[in-house]
Amino acid sequence: MLIRSKITKLINDTISKNENFEYNDFAIIESNEYSYVKLKITYEYDPSYYITLQIPNSKSSYTREVSRNIMGGVTREDYLDYKIEGKICPGELAFIEEIEEKGKNGIALLIDRWLYNLWDELLTSPVNREFSKQKQEIEELKRKYENPSEEYFSSEEVISMKARLEKLEKDFSEKIRQEIHDQKEVDQKIQDFHKEIEVLKATVSALNKKGWSKSFATKIFTWFSKPENQKLLKAGKDLITSMLPETNEIKTE
Repeated sequence: MLIRSKITKLINDTISKNENFEYNDFAIIESNEYSYVKLKITYEYDPSYYITLQIPNSKSSYTREVSRNIMGGVTREDYLDYKIEGKICPGELAFIEEIEEKGKNGIALLIDRWLYNLWDELLTSPVNREFSKQKQEIEELKRKYENPSEEYFSSEEVISMKARLEKLEKDFSEKIRQEIHDQKEVDQKIQDFHKEIEVLKATVSALNKKGWSKSFATKIFTWFSKPENQKLLKAGKDLITSMLPETNEIKTE
């Protein structure tokens, strides 16, 4: 053992008090470096998640403020403490981040921070993977929906497109009510989507087929790609997919 038993206990206690993990969920490896002990804690079920800590064998010098007088003068003092450095994956913003704290309590703070990030990452990863998959599929739909024709819609086509948009809005509004249970959020999303549909209905007779198709793809798919609408992405994609075969009839080869 390269670190003292009390530090091992601190690490064990810090992990054990976290309600989402157990000590046995992690592999802990110690290695002796030139001026510190390197401690690496790896998540057993996905080794890409880890925290490394450098436990130094000597203290570093620091300065801290101890008092401030009425004239703004500051009294400082020098002190010694252990400088704890390392890396965490996942970090708070970046996937891998460098970290630093002081002293024994700093070890617990860094592990706590990492465990919080790890749990958050585990919960959001499936959502992010699904979002990426759906977004790729939507990009494919956008390419299929591109209309090379620079002709304008006929009067009959304008009426048909407006009817399709109204049906899309009605069907998707129902999907919103099924997926979201907060009435205030439901009303807001339905209202936001209605605005997008109204713009598309208003421009279907003003833009040529190529321009309007691009406008449709951009507005609708951008709306679904917003973070707050990600949970509706699959439902929206399915509805738009069902609309595509009809709209493709107006494409000019």
